[in-house]
Amino acid sequence: FSEGRYRGKASAMDYAGLIDGREAGIAILDHPGNLNTPSPWYAIADQTMCYFSPAVLCYGPCTIKAGQSFTLRYRLIVHPGSWDAERLRAESKRFRADLPKK
Repeated sequence: FSEGRYRGKASAMDYAGLIDGREAGIAILDHPGNLNTPSPWYAIADQTMCYFSPAVLCYGPCTIKAGQSFTLRYRLIVHPGSWDAERLRAESKRFRADLPKK
């Protein structure tokens, strides 16, 4: 994070904090078929707010024709406690292994 902001690419991100005095978190895992995978992310961590989200258009526009669409897929995991980078990598790897083979 630089000055409470982060923009970077990753196959997953996680946020953990306290809810009613108990630590819990949410992980968002990027689907390998998503636009601009691994997903670009935008995160804010400062005194006024904490926020994170995939930001698939942050590095440039995506032009589609009228009537066309695209789909974004993610796995969301709400979990107790805090995850370290290794746990997040393992869950991301498991997600990719669970996907149907083409």
